Amino acid sequence: MQNKNFMSTKMVVISLMAILILQLGMMIYFGNQKSGYHIDEIATYGLSNFPNGFVTRMDGILEKWIDGQFFYNVLSVEGDERFNYEMTYHNQEGDVHPPLYYFVIHTVASIFKGTFSKWIGILPNMVFCMLTTVVLYMISGKITDNIPLSLIVTMTWGLSIGAMTSAMFIRMYAMLTLFCGLLVLVHLHAVDEVIKTKKLGNKTLFFLLICTVLGILTQYYFLIFCFFLCGCFFFYLLINKKWKTLWKYTLIEFGAIGISYCIFPEMYKHIFSGYRGKEAFSNFSQSMQDIENLKKIFSIFNRQLFNGWGKFLFFSLIAIILFLLITRVFFKIIIEQKEEKIFVIIRLQDKKQFSIEISKENILLTVLVTVSLGYTLIVVKIAPYQTDRYYMCIYPILVLVTIDIIYKILSHFSQSELKLFSIIGICFISITLLSYKSQMVGYVNRSYVQRTEALEKYYGLPAIMLNGYGYDAAPDAWLYECGNYSAVYRCAKKQLDGIANAAESYDLSNGFVIVAYGYSETEDELFQKLDEYVDIGSHELITKIGCPVYFCTLEGT
Repeated sequence: MQNKNFMSTKMVVISLMAILILQLGMMIYFGNQKSGYHIDEIATYGLSNFPNGFVTRMDGILEKWIDGQFFYNVLSVEGDERFNYEMTYHNQEGDVHPPLYYFVIHTVASIFKGTFSKWIGILPNMVFCMLTTVVLYMISGKITDNIPLSLIVTMTWGLSIGAMTSAMFIRMYAMLTLFCGLLVLVHLHAVDEVIKTKKLGNKTLFFLLICTVLGILTQYYFLIFCFFLCGCFFFYLLINKKWKTLWKYTLIEFGAIGISYCIFPEMYKHIFSGYRGKEAFSNFSQSMQDIENLKKIFSIFNRQLFNGWGKFLFFSLIAIILFLLITRVFFKIIIEQKEEKIFVIIRLQDKKQFSIEISKENILLTVLVTVSLGYTLIVVKIAPYQTDRYYMCIYPILVLVTIDIIYKILSHFSQSELKLFSIIGICFISITLLSYKSQMVGYVNRSYVQRTEALEKYYGLPAIMLNGYGYDAAPDAWLYECGNYSAVYRCAKKQLDGIANAAESYDLSNGFVIVAYGYSETEDELFQKLDEYVDIGSHELITKIGCPVYFCTLEGT
């Protein structure tokens, strides 16, 4: 075959920079379009910047009028709270996640004191995603030793719907993806080092320790990823009888868990006795929905990475493999070793041969498949919801494995590297670009622009928030709107009678807004129930986007 690394260093740098610049431009574009927030994104701001973490942890927040200005302070850093990491740390002790990501958000919010902005959350994610792009290029280069293919892999993930969704979701998952990638990269370096020097150097051990600690302190699901990846490297050291290196490596990885525990002791309670931890163990013991959950998750992979063409790619590859097998009937199969590489040689009836190289590259790809599959199977079992966020960290690996397998299969039909790279590059550029016509970047909530425009006319009025959900924090999804009202009254969960006290304890003569969150009743049914507690003279729907919001007046005003 022709030289597969025919690109000069300058061409590689320019290509990688072009991908990063394009990725940055796309993230800025979708960041500008982001108009609303998931309730967990609002929790990110509160847990990072507000001394009480969740608003609903405060006494007297329900069934009471609260000045609207208070809610601005909840989501931003005020006064002496700048760079108050102790506050953020204690907030996370009472939550279910480790604190590292929240330190990052608090740092950015502290720099922009008194400001609540989507960019405080998006900007760190943009940095994480761009760093992941570089890390992915390095991972692909170490595995495939193929520069053009690595650039295709990098571009496919970096510009994908999945990457953009990771950047737009103001939670810790873009950061988790980076640390998972870094852990893979350091392990690849560790493999090379063991092969060359028969041991692991102190520098490599240090980076393994740091990556593992940072990953654990970002998201506990990192432990699942770490379990499979470290397990594979442990097994590699074991079968190669690298006993001293094995003990050092084991000490480092378990030491990382110990250090993480010392930094954040609450992690033990979070994992084993917190409500999410208990939920995870309960889910793991059940299997009724496993197949359906897997279908749902693979559908997410398919849409966010391959524009829904994943099945087509899969069955096309199966067809190509079958074609190769059917058109060349086997004569016998033997195994040969040449220059420290192992090959499975399939002798064909026409005396030609078809070989599968059991090389370092193929072994490493198998490891990545094992890690991704193992992670997916465990998370499918324990995750509280089957949603994209928990799987974003393996998106880059899935892209790498898919493209490299396609390259290996197609290489049996052509000896021209340039032709192969052109075909694969055009294919995946097309898939990536076309995905923006048929798929949506998650967590952007473009339609919320219309909600905001509709509500602007009513800002400055008092607002009553009804909560039809089974937990008090549900209306926090609209916390970022509350600062626009003169005062806000939050009714307790599934309680409508509070509206009577609201009407008696505040001047509503100029009209007021009702935010009806979580109620399935029709407008007429809802207001028939409200009329049991207060005489509403008139009501009109302002918007139904997100949840119904009404402008109301009392009888006689």
